[in-house]
Amino acid sequence: MSTRGLPAKQFASLPEAWQRQVYDFARFLLLKGADEHFNGLLLSESALARNSITPDAASGWASL
Repeated sequence: MSTRGLPAKQFASLPEAWQRQVYDFARFLLLKGADEHFNGLLLSESALARNSITPDAASGWASL
């Protein structure tokens, strides 16, 4: 098996949330290689795009 085939199979077997994190990290590495200048906004962009607050947490915050 090639070195490209094995990671693809392992990636496909991960839960979707983990796949998103692996993709975000790979994207970060590609962008980092293109421009060695550190840009903290790139790190937080994908995390901020997701709504990670659960309905239970939202109702808890609403009462404050």
